[in-house]
Amino acid sequence: MILKDIIKNLKVGDAVPVPPEPRAESEIMANWKGDLSQPLVSIVCHTYNHVNYIKDALNGFLMQETDFPFEIIVHDDASTDGTTEIVKEYVEIYSNIIVPVIQSENKWSKGVMPRSFTFPKVRGKYIALCEGDDYWVSASKLKSQVSNFKCGVSLVFHDSIRCENFLVSATSYYNESKVPVVGYKPFQMRVALKHLLLQQFSYQNPS
Repeated sequence: MILKDIIKNLKVGDAVPVPPEPRAESEIMANWKGDLSQPLVSIVCHTYNHVNYIKDALNGFLMQETDFPFEIIVHDDASTDGTTEIVKEYVEIYSNIIVPVIQSENKWSKGVMPRSFTFPKVRGKYIALCEGDDYWVSASKLKSQVSNFKCGVSLVFHDSIRCENFLVSATSYYNESKVPVVGYKPFQMRVALKHLLLQQFSYQNPS
């Protein structure tokens, strides 16, 4: 099920959908084809003090139903609220899928961006980004986006549900317009995309 189908009946004030509890690692990998040690997609997640959200983020990654291998690279920037412990718990269970990058001191406060640690670890041909306080609710997200890449598309993004205290505050960032009503301004989006593409071209493994 794709995002637009999930959210079409949602209204402001409704409880937001959350990912299900994850399957066993062996079940997730059961339909993967090809070299299981070579992921096609690298999911990159940056987290810091996201103890109330990180489980949903990880569960959203692990719910993905694909016939290709993927990896989850999680960078924890020395969280102090229990986020680190949750990440480590998931790593123990999903050691063949999750690649942890755990900092002992906060790097952001020293001016070092998380991508400096995660992007060099990317092994996939494609990169999917999701912060630790966001999450996915569609099990076909990666499969759908990879199919677009195979058609020659270079960058894929989509709308999202906005929520506060796990209640829907808006069912779209766009409200049928072409620019977000909140978040990035147009010039900020151009800068963000430029940085993303530069990073991807710098670290993307050759096909």
